[in-house]
Amino acid sequence: MTSILVLGVPAVVVAAVSWTAYVSEENGGPWAYCGPTSQAASGFQCSGSYCDSVRIRCETLPAGITVTGYNVSNSFSEEDDGFGTVTSEGWYRHDGDNYHVCNYSGAAGILTGIRCQGNYCNNITLECATPTTPLGQPATLTDCEWTDYYSEEDGALSYPEGANRFITGVRCHGSYCDDKSFYVCSLDV
Repeated sequence: MTSILVLGVPAVVVAAVSWTAYVSEENGGPWAYCGPTSQAASGFQCSGSYCDSVRIRCETLPAGITVTGYNVSNSFSEEDDGFGTVTSEGWYRHDGDNYHVCNYSGAAGILTGIRCQGNYCNNITLECATPTTPLGQPATLTDCEWTDYYSEEDGALSYPEGANRFITGVRCHGSYCDDKSFYVCSLDV
């Protein structure tokens, strides 16, 4: 829950949370998207061998925050050539073959969609967007960290409703990108 002032009176806003349907590489590898411009991914779950089917937990952003500037990552998998790229600008300044952190035009981004291709969801593509304040400025993401790895044996990654913890990146290792870790940040409101 988040407390805000409405006409000078404290009010509580309860975040709305829902899970997308599971998606995988079958049927052309459809996307799992969070809803309108006021939602982003606050959790993840997979099922089936090698984490074959995936879904994201979508949560309503804090009052006044929307997402804009949608962009799609390149596909990635567990195959890592061991070389990373360091860019001279941007919020997350490293790039590797086995992960993607939402970063576009120097602003931090958050996950709004996911797609799989290749056997057992081996190749992952992310849709990212920039969280934006009511004044049109990028919102601040803080307290970022990589989680432990999750697979179908581990259950879901999710935070208490209204905790303002959102997924901003995904990495994987193991056969067919079986084990996934998430770069999670707090949305500073």
